[in-house]
Amino acid sequence: CMLCFTTSLVVAMSTADRVSVEIMAEGYCPCAGAWEAGWQNDMLPKIGEIATLSRFFDAKKNGTQACCNPSAGADASCMHTKSECVADTLQRCVQAYYPKVWLEFTNCISGPCGGSRPDVLGCKYQFDIGQPKNLAREQICAQNLTVNWTTITTCWRGAEGVQLMQGDADKSDSVEPRYGLAGLPVVWINGQLFSHFFDCRFAGRERYQHALLEAICAASGAAVLPEACKSKSAVLFQ
Repeated sequence: CMLCFTTSLVVAMSTADRVSVEIMAEGYCPCAGAWEAGWQNDMLPKIGEIATLSRFFDAKKNGTQACCNPSAGADASCMHTKSECVADTLQRCVQAYYPKVWLEFTNCISGPCGGSRPDVLGCKYQFDIGQPKNLAREQICAQNLTVNWTTITTCWRGAEGVQLMQGDADKSDSVEPRYGLAGLPVVWINGQLFSHFFDCRFAGRERYQHALLEAICAASGAAVLPEACKSKSAVLFQ
């Protein structure tokens, strides 16, 4: 499959025993796309057995994507336009129905990310998500990941999708830390704030991901830690 990546990591720990990593993202934020691709391609193969990732979408009434809040007024605006709300709802429905493959689906429909492509540009098809020109890609990704496209479309285009986004909006409204325009996601580890933003223009993925790795390893109660946790000089991005 050229459009999606499936990890073959065997997870020995139960979900309840794993470190919780939670992110607040925006579908059209290039740094968020780079972060998610980096988690799957570089972090997960090394620490997937001790951590689990969850995500909700930013729709804060006083945030940069206020118009994605279903209960926001008609004057609410969005930095990334209302098209991002459509993209977020699609991905949110996949999370709800297919919690084990949502990250793979997101990275598949976003297209290639990282490598020789600067993070600040986002993933190749990231800004097409939810639009007619990306429909064929989304359907192929769904098929390859055994995601029922009819189920997702019903959710995405209907009241259920609105409900899911309202839940994310309410959660993002409850987030106290302010975040700037430097880039998302906001990241929490076991409920504790790890970073306000991920500035993919200047932060440097190697340095940021190394700090993230160390924080996850420190939070883990696993009796046996993966090799990546044992080396202080581990480099996750080559």
